[in-house]
Amino acid sequence: MLGFSLLPAVVMVAGAALAVWCAPGPQVRSATLHFAAGVVFSVVAVELLSLGLATAVELRRGGHGKARAVGIVAGLSLLLLAGAGIGTTVLRGATGHVLEIVLSFGLAALLFLVTEELLTEAHEEEETPLLTLAFFVGFLLFLLLGMVA
Repeated sequence: MLGFSLLPAVVMVAGAALAVWCAPGPQVRSATLHFAAGVVFSVVAVELLSLGLATAVELRRGGHGKARAVGIVAGLSLLLLAGAGIGTTVLRGATGHVLEIVLSFGLAALLFLVTEELLTEAHEEEETPLLTLAFFVGFLLFLLLGMVA
């Protein structure tokens, strides 16, 4: 876990040091925040695809029919929409600091999910260099897509 956490920690400190000694202007700050939001959105979109797929597979393994598995996943997706609606309503007019706290919590929860659930489940298979490569290809793909978009 430490290895996965080291690079983000170093980048975080480097970003703070850069901001303190060479304060970015509003345009650079905005561009950085947009970039980060794009990366998080792309990761969340893929996660929601990995979640729908993984849930359906587990339901099918558990003996549920195809229609029931899709129905359960559809129900879960409605919870996502309800959460978005509630969040939009509750956070309407919130200050930047409140939004930063909420988004930080969400990011921490997403990172926890990735490290605790997805990687744990991914490591149930015998680890090969090709599987490790898949992790980095996925990371780089969305990093590059965020830069191009």
